[in-house]
Amino acid sequence: MIYVLAYPKFETDILRSILTFRSAHEPDRAGFVAPHITLVFGVQNSTPSEIVKYCELVATRTTTISVEFSSWEIVYDPFEKTHKIFLVTSTETDRVTALHQQLYDGPHRSELHPDMPYKSHMTVATNVDRSVLEAVDVASIGTLPMKATIRSLEVVSMPIRQAQKLREAMAIEVHTGEVLEGHVEIDGAYFGGHIRPHNEKTKRKDRRQSVTRQANAALSSPCVSVKVWR
Repeated sequence: MIYVLAYPKFETDILRSILTFRSAHEPDRAGFVAPHITLVFGVQNSTPSEIVKYCELVATRTTTISVEFSSWEIVYDPFEKTHKIFLVTSTETDRVTALHQQLYDGPHRSELHPDMPYKSHMTVATNVDRSVLEAVDVASIGTLPMKATIRSLEVVSMPIRQAQKLREAMAIEVHTGEVLEGHVEIDGAYFGGHIRPHNEKTKRKDRRQSVTRQANAALSSPCVSVKVWR
């Protein structure tokens, strides 16, 4: 599944407040992706390279977008089957919406859901229980409006099963309250096509021009991010 995201650029203090809020109210999603506006949702019938190529075309016709998040609301997401708190934009909303529509004019246009009106927003909290979100002190995220600029797009690709697991993780929060004691071991691993350069500079290979090889290596990883700057 392929998504196209835009990452609003906030002042440092504002960004810190948003990150803290999301870590408390959607920790799984916050650990996976930075604060963002989703512009294309879960495309399945196009390849990442097709979407990237089209995003590059759209980006050449788009300039910096200045937005303000001035209000919030609780919305039910029928796809993820969970409730969310949206921070909703109030300035240049038409431009964000137009960008969303332009991005769906590509090879994946048939996957647009015209029956679901697009709303320019940033999700900051999720929970399957609406009452939990109703009890959240949204004011703790900071003073609205929050100003930001959008200067880039990001194409994110992941296998369908990975996306399904992500949706489940975002929709279900499990807190057992268990505290581990004694000798605790944690296993971890890195995944995704990165080739570690040689320690000695004279022996390093310059791989920056190997576009095809790097792209193929990237597409083998569960989550691929390709930035398109404009």
